Amino acid sequence: MGMTGTSRIEEAGLGRAPLRSGLIVVALYLCACSVLVAQEVEDPSPYSEATLIAETTTARPGDPLIVGLRIELDPGWHSYWINPGDAGQPASIEWDLPGGFGAGEIQWPYPHIIQEPSVVSYGFDNELVLLTEIVTPRFMTTGFPVKFAAEAHWLVCENICLPATANLELEIEMSEREPRIDSRWEQLFEQTRAKLPRSPDSWDIDASQDAETVALHLSPANVSELSFEGAHFFSSERGVVSHGSPQTVSVENETVRISIQKSKYLRSPLSELTGVLVLPEPVDLGNGPARALSIKTPVAAIP
Repeated sequence: MGMTGTSRIEEAGLGRAPLRSGLIVVALYLCACSVLVAQEVEDPSPYSEATLIAETTTARPGDPLIVGLRIELDPGWHSYWINPGDAGQPASIEWDLPGGFGAGEIQWPYPHIIQEPSVVSYGFDNELVLLTEIVTPRFMTTGFPVKFAAEAHWLVCENICLPATANLELEIEMSEREPRIDSRWEQLFEQTRAKLPRSPDSWDIDASQDAETVALHLSPANVSELSFEGAHFFSSERGVVSHGSPQTVSVENETVRISIQKSKYLRSPLSELTGVLVLPEPVDLGNGPARALSIKTPVAAIP
């Protein structure tokens, strides 16, 4: 998805103008490029806006603090999952924290399929919230705010793709009191947590493969009560599955089988399958409903 200035000119018919109008074409092309470059320079996060938000109004020493990178996307624009699919780049966060503090890994919500002209991508539109757990030191002075800084990078795409970046700060008071939920963001954190993959520990899960496909096998205790039609597996690694190929779901002998086309770029048998299985509706895993299941299982060798 390159960034070009010729398509609009050609659509207007200027690309077919002879001789002297060729100079006009070149001039318009240079102007178009200049506008795009100027836009990127003036707006480091085009067609999107990022903020840092905290789940609670204060933090207590020794307790984890959950913060979110909130990226709001303009209508028609999208960003990408940890595996962006055929094209794209996932968001990243570089933290600058006070001494004694530490940041965990990004907690990714499940994505959806983005159909583009020549590629199939995994990502998000409208709004994306990436949660991170901040570890706080157990012993420290309370009663004053601490500042967290982060440099965030992401990619926004529509007909073109543009890099976006933001230098963000968040202040939160350290207190010995029990932290209270920030009512401004309570619903947003709840919605984001509902999209986080959960581990189906009570299910039997394995996988097998042949030369062209890998099959995911799931055996929940109440398989007859669940619907898997339309379930889709998102590999967390590039170059493992064919992102645009349909996935076949079948149920036999109390076992759900999801057949997935391997990527044409995969040069050797799989040893492990990791990713997220998104179901058509939430299922009860014994500790609450979940629509996305975290998958990590060995893959049996080719018979």
